[in-house]
Amino acid sequence: EKLEEKKDKLLESKLHIKEDLINVDITTLEKQINNKTSQINVKKEQSFSIATELNNLGHVEFSKDDYEKILNQSNEYNNTLGEIKANYKFLKKQIQDLQENECCPTCGRKYENIDNTEKIATIKEEMSSLKNKGICIKEKSDALEQKIQEYNKKREESEKISKLTIQKSQLESECDRLQLELDKLHQIYDEYQKNSE
Repeated sequence: EKLEEKKDKLLESKLHIKEDLINVDITTLEKQINNKTSQINVKKEQSFSIATELNNLGHVEFSKDDYEKILNQSNEYNNTLGEIKANYKFLKKQIQDLQENECCPTCGRKYENIDNTEKIATIKEEMSSLKNKGICIKEKSDALEQKIQEYNKKREESEKISKLTIQKSQLESECDRLQLELDKLHQIYDEYQKNSE
């Protein structure tokens, strides 16, 4: 009688097979498990590769405000250089005009009572001052241009780090999602195996 009860209980437990398990194709389920496992491995490898690349890049300090300040300073230097060049050309033209006004345009003979030597000397001093100022500003502009190149490199690295960080997060989220799906498939597989005994 006890043996008969055990037999009935065992048969009764077999009758309570979940409806989901009746429609399970074990071969398809195993393929899905293998597929999800390989997808997770690929995503983990990609994530590891990105983590290695991020580690190689290290930490990059980039300030957008400082970068914009340097660009503005560079623009100011370029504008000042443009003004200096324009003023220099204007003064050069003035000297030429003063020299031409001292002589007769037809015969080239120097006029009496017209001597622009002092004016020309003053203008030449002004031109010399402008030239020195231009050289100084050009040197500053060149040094600033080198800083801009360094900031451009840092900006590119910073943007690359941001993109890689986002990609890594996406891959990790995808891995988590795939792992949940794999766990569910394993659960179905385990239940199937348990009920097929």
